[in-house]
Amino acid sequence: MNDVMRELLGSALGDRDRALLEQRWARARERWPQVEVPLANFGLYVVARLPPDMPVFEGLEQLSTDDLYLACGCTLGEPRAIEAFEREALEGARRRLERFASGTTDADDLMQRLRQKLLVGEGEDEPRIVSYGGRGDLASWVKVVAVREGLMATRGQRPQVGDDALELAAGQADPELDLMRSHYQGEFREAFAEALRALEPDERNLLRYHLVDRLGIDRIAAIEGVHRATAARRLARVRDKLHATTRARLTSRLQVDGVELESILRLVRSRLDVSVRRLLERA
Repeated sequence: MNDVMRELLGSALGDRDRALLEQRWARARERWPQVEVPLANFGLYVVARLPPDMPVFEGLEQLSTDDLYLACGCTLGEPRAIEAFEREALEGARRRLERFASGTTDADDLMQRLRQKLLVGEGEDEPRIVSYGGRGDLASWVKVVAVREGLMATRGQRPQVGDDALELAAGQADPELDLMRSHYQGEFREAFAEALRALEPDERNLLRYHLVDRLGIDRIAAIEGVHRATAARRLARVRDKLHATTRARLTSRLQVDGVELESILRLVRSRLDVSVRRLLERA
């Protein structure tokens, strides 16, 4: 273990913690072979982002340390780290920003704003990448930040530095979060409406009985003229079908992966039930 890191971290790490941290450092160097981040810097950077009151060894198991290595390199101004970040994370955010381009603001302008925000900072604000906590992959985190910046830019408001963007679903009062919830809520409604239209009429009826009329399975079975077990199986199949189709449509609309989709759904989940019932009532 690097003597400098041992001295800086003092008794915060046990032998097992140090061994795992060194292992994660070595693995990150394999992932980013051109990026040079000293073990001491990496160790301090990662330990500072561990969940509070959590044992170091357990916390390290939960963090995306490969991506934290790259983020650490960016904060150190390591040119090859910045090049890799541009290539692996920033370029993936361009498609998000293109949705917010207009006659007065094009995607290149928005990309430059995002790059400035993430890697340089604005005014007295530190670079936004410093707030990446390693909970979730870096590329998905950047895409969420990009949507946040795009929403704020198109509304002429100045975005504020907030908490880890992959943990935006915490429910705190924040006008920026409300804007993101509103944006993704609209995307969800469209995806759900498409999935709902793809159902057969009798399938929509089952969902309406269950979610809108709030009928129990025995009552639904009586209406359908089938055994309650048959009604339960039919309802389960319809719900699974609607769920899978909605997720597929939303993934296609937003061009996101499974991890990012779960972050988005957590962000809007508190309002999904109301949206679903309203759409079913109109169907």
